[in-house]
Amino acid sequence: MTTARAATIRLSPRLNGALNTQAKAMNISKASLIRQALLEKLEDIQDLTDAQAVMADIRTGKRETVPLADLLKQHDV
Repeated sequence: MTTARAATIRLSPRLNGALNTQAKAMNISKASLIRQALLEKLEDIQDLTDAQAVMADIRTGKRETVPLADLLKQHDV
């Protein structure tokens, strides 16, 4: 079983107010909202990193692209 670790963050009054407002509107705790937002941001960063790696492979010839017309034809669209 994994034990959750505590982390401390400092928020500006404006950000803390927005966090309170949104957490209340979603009927969840501030901690849950922070966890959700952090997870989404980390996933976005990973997606961007993966996309940049694919683009680098395309530029160096390690990967090839498929023209959209060919893809649509292949899938009968």
